[in-house]
Amino acid sequence: MVNKIFVTLVLTLLFIGSAHADDKAMQMLERMGIAAEQLNYDGVFSYQTGDKLQSVRIIHRADEQGEVERLISLNGAASEVIRTNDLVTCIYPAGKRINVNHRPLGNGFPIDLLTRLSSAAPYYQITVGQQGRIAGRMVQELIIAPVDNYRYGYRLWVDKDSDLLLQSELITSDGNVLERFSFSSIELGLVIQIRSSSHK
Repeated sequence: MVNKIFVTLVLTLLFIGSAHADDKAMQMLERMGIAAEQLNYDGVFSYQTGDKLQSVRIIHRADEQGEVERLISLNGAASEVIRTNDLVTCIYPAGKRINVNHRPLGNGFPIDLLTRLSSAAPYYQITVGQQGRIAGRMVQELIIAPVDNYRYGYRLWVDKDSDLLLQSELITSDGNVLERFSFSSIELGLVIQIRSSSHK
């Protein structure tokens, strides 16, 4: 779910050419797409829009059979999503059914972000920003600024060692943050066994 949309974004931006992006920024996007598909990691991220804040644990594994991803809600109603390639299983709170389907899930980061960018990529200028630190790891900022006044901009922070996207902000023209996705902790390069919380 997350990674397929991310790869679509990367390919879309790469085929636009360099009119609105410098070479280093384009190389970062290409590496980010590869990292999103191929890395094993276990982390906790938050997604905030307005006054709503959601905290989620994500466990991702990639091997020769494809990708398995587990998303566990850490606040609000207990729920869990497990994606095995294109097969998505939703595990609801106690007493509710398990739902299995092949449809993309949910809204919010990174689905909304990547969908918006892939459909409107020609209207953004992509440049490399400053270095920083997120979830205890060194990151490189990537600035995606609109070339007109009809859309918002984005700031992405990419892990310098793994090329994984660790934070994103949706920002207005005057710099106000409307939405934020950010890892608070993450471990990479793990040997991961994906099991749902219903299996003890």
